[in-house]
Amino acid sequence: MKVYRLCHREEIESIVQNKSFAHVGKRFAPNENKNSHKYNLRQKYLHFFQNPHCIMYLNCLKGRYIAVYDLPEGLLERRKGTGKYRDFVSFLNLHTVQEYAISTRQLKPYNLVAVYEIVHDIDYEDIWLGDPISKFVKKRPLRTFSLQQEK
Repeated sequence: MKVYRLCHREEIESIVQNKSFAHVGKRFAPNENKNSHKYNLRQKYLHFFQNPHCIMYLNCLKGRYIAVYDLPEGLLERRKGTGKYRDFVSFLNLHTVQEYAISTRQLKPYNLVAVYEIVHDIDYEDIWLGDPISKFVKKRPLRTFSLQQEK
């Protein structure tokens, strides 16, 4: 099943160059005020959304990347939880959003199937008014993140 995350270029470069997830992710401690996930403190995790529009709860700024992963449904079902995010319209209310916390040990480079560079800041009004997200992103072939790529 396809899932989505917002990330920085360095994360994509690390995955492509090292052909692993060894240098990405973070360790998390359980925090029921932020989410419902159960974490192993010795493992690093990446978080994903099932709905691509949920990335709007994060800062969709120019220069960031939307990474698309294809992950087994069984893995996603075992790691499903909810996260609490501020309303991206008024920032006053907390919304409970379905998300997945996957240990980087369970991810393989082939799970990363597409990367889109955000070329224009995306605001909630853009999506609300019906602008297609394709207007704000540019698909980047994964090979462009190889060691040979000039910065």
